[in-house]
Amino acid sequence: MVEKKNKILAISVWLAISIIIDYTCTLWFSGSIENLINNEHSLLLIQVVKHEMLIPYALVMMGLYFSCSYLALHTLKNHKIFPVALLSIALIAIAHSFAGISWYVKSALYTNMIFTFLAISFGLMIFCFAHLVIWKTPAPATHS
Repeated sequence: MVEKKNKILAISVWLAISIIIDYTCTLWFSGSIENLINNEHSLLLIQVVKHEMLIPYALVMMGLYFSCSYLALHTLKNHKIFPVALLSIALIAIAHSFAGISWYVKSALYTNMIFTFLAISFGLMIFCFAHLVIWKTPAPATHS
């Protein structure tokens, strides 16, 4: 049980830190605020940068990502799908950890690889949700 708690905490902290890695690399490798605003895909990040609110935004996102991942994994720790949920969140952390570097690499293949990690993660989350809905929802009572 302690080992699962350590995994949950480690993955949740890694996900929160990956936000800072992503945004730091994005700011550093984009070269300028104008370049970032003109070429960034995230409309929310563009607005945050335009209004010079990146630090509060990043802190809120770190807290949100940590809280959501910790609560989700903690809730699923005794389910069979725990490893799938753990993998899904780890893929998001990997994608965020390497996403900012795409400004340096500037390769469509690299960017597509990051999006593929996110797509796989999203698919795994849908699988987990469907599994919980199908197997954990009680059957309706029959009328006699």
